[in-house]
Amino acid sequence: MNDALTGLTRQLAATLSSDEGSIMLARMQRLALAASRMPVPPRPDSGLRLGIWEPRAAEDGGLEFARIPATADEWRYWADVDRIPRKTGKRVVLVGESVARAYLFDPELTLAQMLAASLGGDVVDLARTDLGADHLPVLFDGLPVLEPDAVVLFAGNNWNGVRLELEELDLLANAVRTGGFASSRAVFLEMIRGRARATLDAIAARLEGIPLCIVVPEFNLQDWHSEPSVVVPTLAENERWLDLESTGSAGEMIALDGGTSAVSQHMAASQALARGDVAGARQRFEAARDALCGLMTAHSPRCPAVVQDELRAAAARHHFHLVDLPVLFGPLPGRRWFLDYCHLTGEGLCAATTAIAGVVAPIIGAAPAPPPEPDTHIAACAHLLAAVHNAHYGQPAEIVQYHATRARELDPGIREFAAALAEIVSRRSEAWLCHAWEAIDREPQGRRYLGAAEMLRAPRVADITLAKALAAAAGNDSLVDEVLIEEAAVLPLDLLAPKHRATTFRDVIGQGLGPTPGFVRATAPRSRFVVVRANAETLTARITLRAAGEVAIVVNGAESLRVPARRQWTTTEFGLTLNRGPNVIELRWPTPQPDAAAEFERAARRLERGLYPEVLIAFGEVHAFTAE
Repeated sequence: MNDALTGLTRQLAATLSSDEGSIMLARMQRLALAASRMPVPPRPDSGLRLGIWEPRAAEDGGLEFARIPATADEWRYWADVDRIPRKTGKRVVLVGESVARAYLFDPELTLAQMLAASLGGDVVDLARTDLGADHLPVLFDGLPVLEPDAVVLFAGNNWNGVRLELEELDLLANAVRTGGFASSRAVFLEMIRGRARATLDAIAARLEGIPLCIVVPEFNLQDWHSEPSVVVPTLAENERWLDLESTGSAGEMIALDGGTSAVSQHMAASQALARGDVAGARQRFEAARDALCGLMTAHSPRCPAVVQDELRAAAARHHFHLVDLPVLFGPLPGRRWFLDYCHLTGEGLCAATTAIAGVVAPIIGAAPAPPPEPDTHIAACAHLLAAVHNAHYGQPAEIVQYHATRARELDPGIREFAAALAEIVSRRSEAWLCHAWEAIDREPQGRRYLGAAEMLRAPRVADITLAKALAAAAGNDSLVDEVLIEEAAVLPLDLLAPKHRATTFRDVIGQGLGPTPGFVRATAPRSRFVVVRANAETLTARITLRAAGEVAIVVNGAESLRVPARRQWTTTEFGLTLNRGPNVIELRWPTPQPDAAAEFERAARRLERGLYPEVLIAFGEVHAFTAE
C-alpha cells in the first residue's frame, strides 16, 4: 500500500471512529440493508412438530406425538409429559405462557390438569414458560392435526419485547429528540399494539374453523411494585420531579414525567385509595403497570392495556370466545389472586379455571364441575417459591414475609423445605453444591424452579431479608445468622460484588437493556451494600465514584462521613466501623442535574446505531469500592 493510500485510510478510520462518523457509518449500513431487503419468506414448514413433541405412529396405527430427546434442555419449560396420545374423545388444547403453566405450582399442578378435571375430558397442555408472541403462529400451524374441539389461548404477558426494524429505530430516535422518553414510549406502545394485532390475526388465519377462547391476563395491581432501582427516566425537569416526590405531589410529578414512572402513579393510586376512590386508584395502578412498557428498560412480564385491548378487539373481530380476568378479579387485584406480578395463587387458578370451563364446556358439550383445590403442600411450596421470586424482583419485605408465612400456614410440614431454601440463599457457594440441595431436589416444584439453567447460573446476591423470612417459616430464626457468620467473606472485600451490593438479579447488570457498563450506575437515590463480619472491626475502605455533589455514607443507619464528588472520578479513603453480623452501608446520592437535551440526543444516536439507550436517570456512579 503506497503512502497516499495509507494516509487516506487513516483519515477515513479517524473520521468513522468519531461520534459523527459512527452515526454516518450506521446510517450507510441501514441504507444498504433497506435497499437490499429481501421479501418476506414463505411460512416455514414445521413438519407437524408441536413445541418439544414430534409425530410418530402409535401402537394402534394412529398418530401420536412424543417428546424429542434433542430438545431435552427445553423440557422444563413445557408440560412434563412424554407423549400426546391420539384423540379418543372431546379434546381441548391449552396454549399459553407461564401463567397458563401454573408457574410455581408446575409440575405438581397445572392449569391444564385443573381444566381437564373441570371439563371431564382431554386437555392437551401446550403452554410454555417464556413463550413469546413470535412463536405463537408457528405453534398454531400444527394444532389442526390434534383435532381439537376448542383451543384456549392464555397469553399476552410476554408481548412487550419486540424486535425493532430499521424504520422503527429511526422513529424512536426522532421521538426521543423531539419529545424525550415519554414521546418514544408512546411510539413504542403503538409498535406493541401493531405486533399484537398481527399476531392475533395470524392465529385466526390458522384455526381452520376451530373455536378459540381468549383469556385476557390480569396483573397484580395492588401488591406489585417496580424494583427500587427503577425510579424515573431522564426528564427536562428531574430536579423539580424529585422535589415534588418529597412533598407527595403525585399529580404534578405525572405531569412532568408524562406517564413514564411507576413511582408517581403508585403514589397517586395510594392517594386515591385514601380518598375512597377505588376507580381512580385502579386507573393509576394500571398506569403504574404500563409506565415501564415501551420505556426500553427491564421490567417483569405483564400485559399492558394496549395488549389487553387488542385481545378483546380480536375476540370481537374474529368471533372468538372471551374470558376477561380483569373483570373476574375485581377492581384492585392483589395477593389474594397473585403469587407475584402475574402468576396465580391456588384461588386464582380455581377462579380462572371455572371461568374458562364455563365458556369452553358448551362448545364441546360438557357439563363443567368445580375444579379441585390445590393440595395444601403443593400450595405451600408455591408460596415459598413465591417468596424467593418476589425477593429477586425487589419487592417489599412485607410481601416476601407474607408468602413465607402463608406457606407455613398452609402446611406446617413445609419447614424442611423452608430451612433448605434459607440455607441455600445464605451461602456463597452454588445452590447445587450445598448439602441442603437434597431437600430442594425432593420437591418437584423446587427442582423445576431452582434447577432451571438460568437459576443455576444466577449470581449470589444479598438475600438476607429473604433468608430471614424463610428461616422464620422453618421455625428457626437463628439459622440465617449462624450461616452468615460462617460464610463471612475474607479480606479484602470487593463491595461491588453482587453478594454485597445486589438484592435482585437485575441489580447485578443494571436496569438498562444495552451493554453492561464497566461500573455501577446508581439509578435510585440510595445505593445499598451488605457486609457480614464474624467479629466487630474497623476496616479501611476506598471508594471511587462520581456524582453531582456530596455523597453521604451511612453505616447501619448513622451517617459516617460525606464524600466530596464531582463529575470526574474521585477516590476517597475512610475508616469503616462494622458490627458482628450483617451491616448495611448506604450511599445517599445528591440530586442529579442531567443535561436533558444532551441525554436525549445521546439516546437518539444510540438508537440510530441499533443500541438501546440508557433511559433511567443516573444519581451517581461507582467504579470501585473495597475494604480491608
